[in-house]
Parts: sequence; C-alpha cells; structure tokens
Amino acid sequence: MEPKTVARQYPNYPVYRSPHSGPASVRGRSRFARYLRRHWWLPALTTSIALGLVAFYVLSRPPAYYSQASLWVSGKVKLSEGTLYSEELQFFSGTQIELLQSENLQARAANRVTTLKPELKSVPVKLSVRQTPRTTIIVVETSGSDPAYTQAFLEALVDEYFAYRKEIRAASSDDTLSSLTRELEQQEEQLKAAQDQLLADQRDTSPAMLQEQNNSATSYLTKLTLQQADLRIESQMIESMAAARSDNSDGTDPDPGGALKTSSLASARAADYLSARQRVEMLKRDRDEFARNLRPQHPKNQRLNDEIARAEELLGVFHKESRDQLAASRQLVLQKMQTVDDLIKEWEQKVRESTERLADIERHRLDVQRAQGICDRLHSMLQGIDPNRNLDQEIITRMHGSSAAAAKPRGLIEKLARAGLVGLALGLGLLYFMESSDDRFNSMAEFTDCFPEEEMLGQVPQVRRDRRTGQVQLVEPHDLRHAFAESLRNLRSSLILMACSGHRPKLLLVTSAVPGEGKSTVAINLALALAFTGARVLLVDGDLRRGALNRQLGLLGETGLAELLTHEPVFQGDKDSAVQLMIRTLSQKALRSNSTLTPDDARLLKETIDQLDEIMAQRVQKTMLETSVPNLFFIPSGKFADNAGELFLSPSTEAFLRQMRDRFEFIVLDSAPVLAADDTPSLAPSADGVIFVARSRFTRARLATKAIEMLRQRQAKVLGLVYNCESLRSRDNYYYTYKEYYGDKRRSAA
Repeated sequence: MEPKTVARQYPNYPVYRSPHSGPASVRGRSRFARYLRRHWWLPALTTSIALGLVAFYVLSRPPAYYSQASLWVSGKVKLSEGTLYSEELQFFSGTQIELLQSENLQARAANRVTTLKPELKSVPVKLSVRQTPRTTIIVVETSGSDPAYTQAFLEALVDEYFAYRKEIRAASSDDTLSSLTRELEQQEEQLKAAQDQLLADQRDTSPAMLQEQNNSATSYLTKLTLQQADLRIESQMIESMAAARSDNSDGTDPDPGGALKTSSLASARAADYLSARQRVEMLKRDRDEFARNLRPQHPKNQRLNDEIARAEELLGVFHKESRDQLAASRQLVLQKMQTVDDLIKEWEQKVRESTERLADIERHRLDVQRAQGICDRLHSMLQGIDPNRNLDQEIITRMHGSSAAAAKPRGLIEKLARAGLVGLALGLGLLYFMESSDDRFNSMAEFTDCFPEEEMLGQVPQVRRDRRTGQVQLVEPHDLRHAFAESLRNLRSSLILMACSGHRPKLLLVTSAVPGEGKSTVAINLALALAFTGARVLLVDGDLRRGALNRQLGLLGETGLAELLTHEPVFQGDKDSAVQLMIRTLSQKALRSNSTLTPDDARLLKETIDQLDEIMAQRVQKTMLETSVPNLFFIPSGKFADNAGELFLSPSTEAFLRQMRDRFEFIVLDSAPVLAADDTPSLAPSADGVIFVARSRFTRARLATKAIEMLRQRQAKVLGLVYNCESLRSRDNYYYTYKEYYGDKRRSAA
C-alpha cells in the first residue's frame, strides 16, 4: 500500500490508506449493487405485484374463442377497352385493412347477424386484421366469448365487405356514366354550333371560287409590286440626271435627250444638239486662229463672233427643251408611282379579306372535325360502360372462409414473463432513483472518495446490540468479537504511533456530524482499548446536553464536567468565580496594552492562574470516578447545561485541560455532534486532535462535509476519520475476517 501523510498538522506521520482503485463508473455500479443487496425487496415487491395483477386479470377473464378468414388479391383479365373499374394499388393493402376495421362495416356485420341469426346473443367481439408479410394475403380474425356468434360475425363482416366494395364500384360506374352523358351532350351542342357556322360561311361564297379569286388577286398584286419597283428605278435615274445637270458649271446639258431616250424624237433632237455644239467649238477654234494674225475689229472676226452667238443661242434653246422634258418625265413617273401605290393598297386589302375568309372557313372545318372526334370517343366509352357494369370486377377473393371458432390460448406464461420483466424494470428504476437521490455513505470506498484529503484512521464493524439494554457491549481484553476488537486495536495503534513534531496527541476529541452515528460508542471503546495497554486514560463525557456514558459504564453521574467548568460555587470553599474574574480582567488588560503586562500584573496573573489550577484540581478530585477497568478513569457530563458553548470558552476549561494533560497519558473526550450545537466547534481547537466518526448507511455526505468544514474554520486539528458500523459482508471490510487465526479454537480447547 502507498504511504500517505496523515494531515497538514502531522506531516511526519505515515498512515496507510486502503486503495480503492477503479473508475467512477465501476464504483457507481458497485454502489448500486450494494444498494440492491440491502433493498432487494423493492424489485421483488414490484415484480410480485405485476405478476399477481396479470395473473388475476388473465385468470378472471372468461375464455375467448377466435375464428379466422383469409382474403387474397387475385388477378383479372384486362380487356382492350380499358374501361374496367380500377383502384389505387400503391396503398391497397393498408386501405383494405382499415376498411375491414372500420366502425361502419362492423355495425353492418352486427346488423346482418341480428337479422339472419336472431337466436344468437350479441357479445363484444374483438377484431384483428393483418397482412401476411411479403404476400397479398389478408387475415381477418375475430375473438369473443361466444364461439357461434364470433364465427357468424366474421362471416357477416366478410360478406358486408364484398357487398360494400360492389356498391362502391356500382356507384362509381353510375357516376362515370352520368358524367360521360353530360359531357357528350355538351360536345354535341358545340359540334352543331360549329357545323352551322361552317355552313353559313360556305353559303355566302364557294370555297373553290374564293380560293381562285384569292390566287388571281395575289398574282395581280405581284405584278403591281414589280411595276412599282421599275418606276422607282426610273425615278432614281431621273433624279440622278437632274443632279448631274445642276452640277454642270457652263449651264449646258451634257445629255439633252437623256430624259426621252425611249422616243425617236428625242434621239433626233440629241443629234441636232451635238451637231450645234460641235459647230460652236469649231467656230471658236477658227476665231482663236484668226486672233493671232487679225485685229479684233477685223470683219472676219466679227463674222465669226456673230456665228458663234447664233450657235450658242441654238444650244440654249436645246438646253431649255431638255430641262422641260426632264421635268415632264419626272412628273409622269411620280404620277405612275402614285397610281401603282394606290392599286397595291387596294389589292392587298382584297387579298387579306379573302385570306381571312378562307382561314375562318378552315378553322370552322377543324372545329367540326375536333368536336366530331370527341363525340365519337364519348359514344365509344358509353357503349363500353354498359356491358362492363355487369362484369365481375372484384380483384379480392376468399382464400379461406371463416373457420370454426376455437378456444384461444390464454398465453399466461408469456404474459407473466412480460409482467415479470416490467415489474423488475420498474423496481430497478425506483431503486436507481432512490440510490441517486440518497447521499448516505454505503461503503468505506464512498466515504474515502468523498474526503480525499482526510486520512482514514480505521473502520469499526457493525456488531449486535444487547437485547436487554439495547446498547453495544463494551470491548473486553479477550473479546470473542474478534473483528470488533481488532478494529479498535487498529484505531488505538494509529493514535499511539502518531508521533508528530516530537509528541503524540494526548487530548482526543471524538465527534460526528449529527446524533446517532456511534461517536459515543467509538469514544468509550477507544478509551477501553487504550487502557488495556496499561496507559492512564481519562474518559470525559463532554456532551453537556445529553451525555450518558456513565450508564454504559454502570456509574453514577450526579456531578461532572458541567460542575467542573461552571463559574458558580458548586463545591464547598469554591472561589472559582472570583478567580476567573481576575484572570479575565488581567487578560483584557494585556490585550489593551498589546499583549504586554507590567511585572506586577504578570505576577498577579500567574498567581491567579495557580489558584485556578488548585481549585480545578480539587474539583477534579471530587468529580473523577474510577472504573472497573484498571487505569481507566471517568468524568461524567454532570447536570445538563444549556450554556455549554460559554463554558468551553471560559478559563476554567483551559485549566481543566492543563490539569488532565499532566496527569494522564490519554484523554478521550466525547463531545456533542458538530451540527447539533456550537459546543464542539468551540471546544475542538483546544484538543490535540479531532476524530470524526461517520456511520455506514446513516451519515449523509452533505452533512459530513459541512461538519468538517466548520471544524476547519475553527482551526481544529482533524486527525482523521473513522467509518463506523461497516458490514462484515462488505467488500471494503477486508480486515480481521480470518477468525480461526486469532486462537478461538485454541482458547475453547483450553
């Protein structure tokens, strides 16, 4: 085992702690297992109740009889007309199961049984419909207390099911026939209207004649379009000639007959124009030659000038005629273009009207064809529905009729098994809830895990109480309760060998969190175990509110610790009250002067403390009792005191503890529970060490933690923990279980 240090105030003392290895989940399962061993009756009770209720329910019910019938989805020949009644097959089986289980069919089946078999008494019938896996077979089962009525109800249910399906098919066929008839009437009306309109169009104009007129008009319109294009070209040529003449700088027409090239007159005039122009050019050349040798006034020059002038006048005449002819040609072309444009618009309108009339006639003809086709299809559908209404279109067939009603097995074993599992699960669930909400320590491992910083001084096993007194019998030197005795010896060894800083703890205060945890039992037996070693031991009952150690020791306790610590004069010649008043006065004076006293005050304080020690020694001598155990002395609690907290903080307590430390090797002080009153937190700092006792399956972790925190806050020295009342059958109680090793057989033989 790995050594651990005891506590912070005893760093040099090695203490060995029991190893409790394993993850938290394992410890949690162990805790639940221990809890289950103690409360095994709860799952057993819930299981028994569940079994009893189910058995009573099953056995008290009257015997049930069941009858079965099987239906299956069969195939049908598909006719080419395609007008048979069809159903949605994607969810077919589920739909049929719900239909068979519907209240409507069950009511119809019950009425059918009542009508056909009135001698049968109506009884409640349970209906079950299921589909065989991976098949199209539907199994219908009825169960009831009357076998005859159960079978009759199943037969009636299947018959009503087929009758209902037939009604649905008939209703669907009638609805379809009515819808088709109404639709046919509407289509025939539309067909008649389309035929009348087509006849009216053909009566006004024959379609063939209208088509011929449309073709002729289209051909003539094409010619007009070509003529319009030629006129536009001619107009563009005239415009270009006019532009060329306007660009000629000398005002002469380069082509005086260009505007009338198509006429013979224009050709002759163009030849005259060219001849006149050539003559003018020749005369000008002759004049230029004569001008080099003759004077301008020479008769030859004058004659040439006159001829040139007459020739130019002739050219002007030709030019004017050409301009007039060009303007006339332009005007003529424009008039022709305007006339052609008007004709094109007129014939385009005629072609458009004839085309629209032809399109209307064609549309009306197509409407008649479409309406005629719809009417023909509707007639064909109506002709196919009437024969098919009388055909058998049922796709579900009886595979097996209703079987004879047979007794239904109760299934008691199966139901009891399920009830047992449910009851067991319920009990375990309740037990788990109780265990989760219960923070009491169930094992030493839980106790150690809750206080990892505290040391375990020992564990005391659970022993039987005396039937007469109701108390645990005190330990004896040769106690036959070897586990109990050895656990106290182990605790004693831990304290004796606890040598810390040159001395071992002498004044041991034993306490717990709340009453009933066995601290007094541990304290008195620990004192006995220490006395067995020959050491002088003083056992003090420090529980001034309900101390009763004197009754366990068989001693009287009229006066005790309460009278020792009181300020009032209890014994003859007491001066305790005045002495304590003097000590308090000097102590307060020392505090006011920063813990320093004058030599006279210090001497007076020492003398006063000595007087208090003498008084305390006299009181102890009158109060202390000897026990039947050698070296064990006892001071009872005395009369119960409500001001125990004030008494423990008085100077008399310090004086009492000084006296006892000098006279005894060990002082075991049994105190009140920490959370019961403020007595123990006030007294604990004066002790050498505190032994904290916790009881198995009694002490709550929250209260124990709070109590230890209070002791730490008061600067008390917690030596360690003692786990009391540990079960001998616990897995954590592995000390002193080898009974034969301790010589019981040798002692009995001797």
